[in-house]
Amino acid sequence: MRLCNLQNPQNWSSAKKTWVMFQTCLLTFTIYVGSAIYTAGIPYISEEFHVSPVAATVGLTVFVAGYGLGQYILPSSDSFA
Repeated sequence: MRLCNLQNPQNWSSAKKTWVMFQTCLLTFTIYVGSAIYTAGIPYISEEFHVSPVAATVGLTVFVAGYGLGQYILPSSDSFA
């Protein structure tokens, strides 16, 4: 009888593999939709707060920078340990 290492994704049940794939797809979708929704609202943000469109993009800039640079700031956020 061989012991099964449950931390190895190849040994997961089909239901768990499907659930992890669903979560990965959902999180990826929400990241990209989040930036797209903000982009569509930039003219309204600019008008509401009386700032230039360039200044209104600061929120999107910080969002994308955090998404891209987050792994350099907190590299352990990718580990499962």
